[in-house]
Amino acid sequence: MSKNLQKERFDLILKMVKENDYVKYSELEERLNISIATIRRDVLKLESQGKLNRISGGIEYRNSNVDEDYNVRSSKHLDKKRIIAKRASKYINPNTLIYLDAGTTVFELIPYLKNNNVTVITNGVEHINELIKNNISFILLGGEVKPKTKAIIGVTAIKQLEKYSFDISFIGANAVDVEFGYSTPDIEEAMIKREAIKRSKTAIILSDSTKLNSISRVKFAEYTDAILITEKKEGK
Repeated sequence: MSKNLQKERFDLILKMVKENDYVKYSELEERLNISIATIRRDVLKLESQGKLNRISGGIEYRNSNVDEDYNVRSSKHLDKKRIIAKRASKYINPNTLIYLDAGTTVFELIPYLKNNNVTVITNGVEHINELIKNNISFILLGGEVKPKTKAIIGVTAIKQLEKYSFDISFIGANAVDVEFGYSTPDIEEAMIKREAIKRSKTAIILSDSTKLNSISRVKFAEYTDAILITEKKEGK
């Protein structure tokens, strides 16, 4: 099969999903006049490039410049997030001070902190109940709450971060690019992430592979500033 034909299919799939936000597999089959098996292979390839997301019965456009609602993100790629969390857990040491970013992948790491006598500092509102459930000592940063991502942001939170020296931080990212670095859509969330990484002896980015080779609006760290863990790879 020629690469030109494949590229034409890719372009058409992306055009459809950009115009409609969500497209059913049946609609792709009808428009492209090819088998569902071929469509699924194409979609899998495009998802691996971070250009769209597979969801029940179809696909949706992925825009790394827009923050998705926390509840929507928390249910996506859950299997990948749990693999990432398990990989990241080997970096957890007892009796340490840990920063947890507000991301949904970082959330999956919380159960691994149990029984390690760690103290957690976090800007993740959604992390509170899970930390309590696992009997983990924690401090929630103060400041403005961003409802969409359930992250605490603002000058107050940054001022509090300035008082800490973390043994390790676990940070989420909307986009990962070797040349550009780690980025996110919101400048205030980027400022929190940047400060946490600056105050950490070791910084680890937890991000599923759909976010690789993409760039969002605001850079918060160089690619070499942190260890990247996805469900497929690990390292700087």
